[in-house]
Amino acid sequence: MRANKKGFTLIELLAVIVILAVIALIATPLILNIIAKARRAAAENSVYGMMEATKYAYFTAIVEDKTLAMPITVTCTTNSCTYTDNTDTTGGATAQTGTVDFSGTKMTEGEIKLDANGKFMETETGKEPKVNGHKCTISAATQRVECK
Repeated sequence: MRANKKGFTLIELLAVIVILAVIALIATPLILNIIAKARRAAAENSVYGMMEATKYAYFTAIVEDKTLAMPITVTCTTNSCTYTDNTDTTGGATAQTGTVDFSGTKMTEGEIKLDANGKFMETETGKEPKVNGHKCTISAATQRVECK
């Protein structure tokens, strides 16, 4: 009687499993790093979108003949984002406010400030916009956003 020699031995199967485990150990950190970079880039793009929405709200206020005391400050809640101008309220004046329409991921903490020249101001320490757990800073000199 002839023995059937079809199939793999236990050693061959173990060798394949070890090779696959080594590949998984190498690939997993690379994939996790790519995912982290993508999330950070998404947070940066959300802040850029909010900056554009802030400019749009500012220009809309100008068209509606609102006089805003610059800088204007944008803050968000879970439901909406609003701006407040820099009116001195000590003499009983009321600060101008309005909404900032934005359909992306909103910041959960912090603020964005737009100055009288249409440029975004440097992020103040402790008031950095936070999007999806990433604290972002805005550079006044370059108008660039960096999230960590």
